[in-house]
Amino acid sequence: MKTVLLVNPVSGKGYTKKILPEIENKLSALGINHSVVFSEKPKHFFHEFPKLDLAETDFITVVGGDGFMNEIVNGFSERAKIPFLLIPAGSGNDIGRSLDISVRKFLEISDFKIFRKPFDILELTYNSFPDGSLIKRKFLSSCGAGFDAEVSKLSSENKVLRGLILYLYSTLKALLKLKQYRGKVLYGEGEITGDFTLITTGNTSTAGGGFKLTPHAVIDDGLADVMIAGKCSRAKLLQILPLAIIGKHIHRPEVTYIRTQFLKLSTENNVPLHSDGEFLSPSANNIEIHLFPEKITFIVY
Repeated sequence: MKTVLLVNPVSGKGYTKKILPEIENKLSALGINHSVVFSEKPKHFFHEFPKLDLAETDFITVVGGDGFMNEIVNGFSERAKIPFLLIPAGSGNDIGRSLDISVRKFLEISDFKIFRKPFDILELTYNSFPDGSLIKRKFLSSCGAGFDAEVSKLSSENKVLRGLILYLYSTLKALLKLKQYRGKVLYGEGEITGDFTLITTGNTSTAGGGFKLTPHAVIDDGLADVMIAGKCSRAKLLQILPLAIIGKHIHRPEVTYIRTQFLKLSTENNVPLHSDGEFLSPSANNIEIHLFPEKITFIVY
């Protein structure tokens, strides 16, 4: 059996680089031949993935976080129908959480068997200002406009914390600059117009390292779950956010929850935007999300 390891050495604040020798030793112990290709800069595999030599490769191993997996899926070539073995070693790891996999579980494998799990891909298009350029991206876990994009930006700037603690800290920091937005959401069954604090579209039930922002999301059902938090003061948001850790916030009157195959958001004032925890734009508009026709396949263990 043969695999290629795609490694982001800075994922998880350097955690990936620290555990890589253990991962390589485990692959060797399982009788899996492997080679290693490192990411050399941001978006490296966005451009380089289609150029990889995958001849006789049984699966591709990805060692990194959600943002790194996002980079790879955006370089995804239709010629590569090979399954992915994700070893989640980032800061949030919501994709790994949705598959119930972890570094620890991988290192404890005694008999490697390939169990395939299909995973929906969502496609995002938006205009990024001030130049208004049209940008198209794919994502696997979540996409957020408004407050949670600000949280994503602050999290990416933090070089020390990881996991839920990182996102809790960034959330409290983002509250100091809380903004409100006004816009229209069009989706398959209707439309919603009004003020909002954040809009999150989830393919996985968690985002931000464990917040259950879209608790009913299923990774292979062909639907996107959308959580809209209406106009909220700091005090009200502080009441809602603890409930989001356990997914109970969706019962609050300020929150609207829908499931759809298509979403379009247009706003009066441009909004910050992220996908899979990667900050995309401080000023986006005309945001559209729909189901990508291809699925990605993961190996679960």
